[in-house]
Amino acid sequence: MFTLSGGHVFPMYDGAVNADPPMRILDVRHEQTAAFAAEATGKLTRTPGLAVLTAGPGVTNGVSAMTQAFFTGSPMVVVGGRAPANRWGMGSLQELDQPPILASVTKLARTLHTAADVTTGLHEAFESAGTSHRGPVFVDVPMDEFFSTAASSHPVVGPRTPIAPDGDALDAIATIVGEALRPVLVLGTDVWSDGAEEAALRLVEGLGVPTITNGMGRGVVPGGHPLLVSKARGRALGTADLVVVVGTLLDFRLGYGTFSGKNGAPAARVVHLADSPGQLSGHAALAGSASGDLTLVLDGLRESVEQAGRKPDWDSWVASLQQEVAAATARDADLLTAAADPIHPARIYGELIPRLADDAIVIGDGGDFVSFAGKFVEPKRPGGWLDPGPYGCLGAGLGAAIAARLHRPSGQVVLLLGDGAAGFSLMDVDTLVRHNLPVVMVCGNNSAWGLEKQRCRCSMAMTWLPIWHHRPATTQWSRRWVERGRRSPIPVRSAPQSTARSPLTSRTWSTSPPTSTHRTRGALSGTDDRPSTSEARKPAESIVPAFCSRLVPLQRARNVAPGQPNTVPNRAVASLIRASPTNAEPITDRRR
Repeated sequence: MFTLSGGHVFPMYDGAVNADPPMRILDVRHEQTAAFAAEATGKLTRTPGLAVLTAGPGVTNGVSAMTQAFFTGSPMVVVGGRAPANRWGMGSLQELDQPPILASVTKLARTLHTAADVTTGLHEAFESAGTSHRGPVFVDVPMDEFFSTAASSHPVVGPRTPIAPDGDALDAIATIVGEALRPVLVLGTDVWSDGAEEAALRLVEGLGVPTITNGMGRGVVPGGHPLLVSKARGRALGTADLVVVVGTLLDFRLGYGTFSGKNGAPAARVVHLADSPGQLSGHAALAGSASGDLTLVLDGLRESVEQAGRKPDWDSWVASLQQEVAAATARDADLLTAAADPIHPARIYGELIPRLADDAIVIGDGGDFVSFAGKFVEPKRPGGWLDPGPYGCLGAGLGAAIAARLHRPSGQVVLLLGDGAAGFSLMDVDTLVRHNLPVVMVCGNNSAWGLEKQRCRCSMAMTWLPIWHHRPATTQWSRRWVERGRRSPIPVRSAPQSTARSPLTSRTWSTSPPTSTHRTRGALSGTDDRPSTSEARKPAESIVPAFCSRLVPLQRARNVAPGQPNTVPNRAVASLIRASPTNAEPITDRRR
């Protein structure tokens, strides 16, 4: 039970302590963390997680997590407190009719009006949350009824009967697959949630179809598998003649269901497979669709293709995508070992990835910095990747880390944070410490809202360039402006360097060794654009030592003479990660 203490829900705590066996109570510092932990528990275990939130602000603090669960199909149950029924309408403390607020972002939101309703109501809540298509369920109970007693019998919980797909629809899709010359398979979160990861891998390997994974579909086809072509995503989806999407929506992440079709070429045919009819696309032009238990759907499709007696030959198509993957991997290698100053974000992943075990759980909570995780981290097993999904809610990371450590007590749990996302929930590091839940956290601190910052800079550049582009002195003037520590209104690029772009922004990061040019504060140049010394803010690492048993700041690399005090040597990332608390070099220069 994930919760933050509140008087409206005290009977839940008594019930947990007196249960046989007792239910563990994990208290947090903010209700959002309790709800995000329950949401992540639902993702990892594929059974509903439980959050208990006190009335009014306790419930509204959990709305974002419930909404995220609704968008990603995560099973969870939230039990909320409610002002007493015998005082309803009189203005009692935290009196708020909560179910209408949550009705649009839950599968079910209702009030259990009497103590006698609680047993049946909670049984129905857990059944609904755990049934396809999964999602959050909210119930609240008036405070006076929560403290009442009632006789009830325990409901019988039996196995669920899987929903069989339409066999004719699968045969029609098999025909479409057999006619394809350049097919691509996309596996999404619901493949994992529906327990269909083994059937999905059987389909991939049985047909030899190139595959892209997203969300919790990552790891279903292990990283490094010859048929995993996520690194060639652009070419695969841009030139395919058939895209089969399984267990995820045809939303903005997949071009709203439109693939290929550029430069007058015909658009790809699209097939959509889902765990329930309501998840099938209503806006995309589909060549075929089917819904039901995804294990039955995927095994049925594979058998239908094989029974057709004509196994498609996609060897040349697969080989071309494998070449694209190999080229992307070679490009990534340069980034993962970049010796740039400031540190290139990819370098952090170059140090992290070799240290990850196959069963590690990696959690992404951020924008610009975490976008690199999506590019470089390829899980080896299913169930090892957590991110906010299409709702894109920051602040979910600490709750997910709590859930991951409870779910996998002896495995690796790594939380990747942007500095913006860290601000939403960093206080719950205290929860990790109090409950002895060890987690490795890596925060990419670019001292900015990285994704928005670049858009703002581009807008500013477009505003200034029409005024200044015809003035020969503009570049010289702007560079002098920058060198004095001010923010130039005009983008100034440094000398040409080997560069690479952030996967989600237009920012250019240098991969070349540090030079004096790199330390010029220039817009869009990938150089150090932090405030001057007089404007420098107190660094984030000064906030959290009280909670962390070990804090290792990864400072900017510097080329300095050996033995110079208060500095971090170049290649600082590797040396500091390897250093123990007793031999780590002290870092006392706060400006760095």
